[in-house]
Amino acid sequence: MRLFTNRSEISYSPDNTGEQRTQRYEESGLIHRLSDILQDNIRTRRDKDGRKGVLLEKAGIVGDASEFSNLMDEKLKDMNKRIDEAIDKMIRAEERYWAQFTALETAIQRMSAQSMWLAQQFGGGMY
Repeated sequence: MRLFTNRSEISYSPDNTGEQRTQRYEESGLIHRLSDILQDNIRTRRDKDGRKGVLLEKAGIVGDASEFSNLMDEKLKDMNKRIDEAIDKMIRAEERYWAQFTALETAIQRMSAQSMWLAQQFGGGMY
């Protein structure tokens, strides 16, 4: 029973020092260790460094500053930026290919006109 329910003399706080956390971990049973892990991940109260639980830092919470400033939001912004850059690159490539195609079409039209002129010149002298 002590393996699961043993309590530490030190109560949980996000502001505990590393030494206090280690002592609490060593003195606590499995249930309290699990509780500490959950609290570290889903805590809505900020610690002394101004951070909330790890999961809330990553995903944010509605009605809080973390709703718009969190790891997932930053990754989405980065992905959107990369998508926009790829689209810009694709548009530039498309414009370059259209310019090359237009130049090729113009050259083919000039060659066709010259070919018809030459054919007229050679064909016109045989009569």
